[in-house]
Amino acid sequence: MVIKTDGGFYGTIGGGTMEYKAIEVARKMLRSQDSHLHQQKYILGTDLGQCCGGAVEILTEIFTPDRLQEIGQFKQREDQGPFTTYGEITADHIVRHWDDNGTFMEIFGEVRYPLYIFGAGHVGRALMLTMAPLPFDVTWIDSRADIFPTAMPSNFTPVHSDEPHSLISSAPEGAYILILTHDHELDFEITYAAIRASRFAYIGVIGSKTKAARFCSKLKKAGLSPEQVNQMTCPIGTQSILSKKPAAIAISIAADLLARSEI
Repeated sequence: MVIKTDGGFYGTIGGGTMEYKAIEVARKMLRSQDSHLHQQKYILGTDLGQCCGGAVEILTEIFTPDRLQEIGQFKQREDQGPFTTYGEITADHIVRHWDDNGTFMEIFGEVRYPLYIFGAGHVGRALMLTMAPLPFDVTWIDSRADIFPTAMPSNFTPVHSDEPHSLISSAPEGAYILILTHDHELDFEITYAAIRASRFAYIGVIGSKTKAARFCSKLKKAGLSPEQVNQMTCPIGTQSILSKKPAAIAISIAADLLARSEI
């Protein structure tokens, strides 16, 4: 968890009262600058009144401007994916190493899942807002060059293509494929290409049960086996949410993708 001098913060260590206490300690350290390293163990029930029980030890470290180079190295590494450092805790800071040389291990970054969204209409735009804080790197594809918003989250990469189905070949193994274009025939072309690739964790197509039945029939007529056709999920999202509003559909889809990524 990163806590700034102006009181803002990023990330979470969870725990309600425990996290509130950790933020309070960090802000006091930032104001006083008397100590750059602080360790404290809390008995959650006795010390913080939390009924879940157990104990936790929290380490708080102050990063001063003279350590900007070290912070820059963290950023460069994290841009490439999760990584681990090993180090030793000294009186006022942690001496970190990139190799397995130390008794104190820290894991930085998070696993992010590649997601290809085909379609930048109402549901696509709603998904842009919903997926922004989630652990997905999104390639957002549409055949209409002027459809994308001028600003979008950093985890979204817009791609204009006159032949969206051709971009299936560039999607990595294990990617999540989400198909919700403005054209059912285009949906079918992308779905067919995705199933033929046979390397994706999920292939979801927006639509009704009627659309799903028609697609299944067309896919079989196109030569795909029942096992291949079963790679397609249609309708998409959690079926307990019945609203047809784009924002509700986006939340439903995001919840389903999160559940699948955690399996």
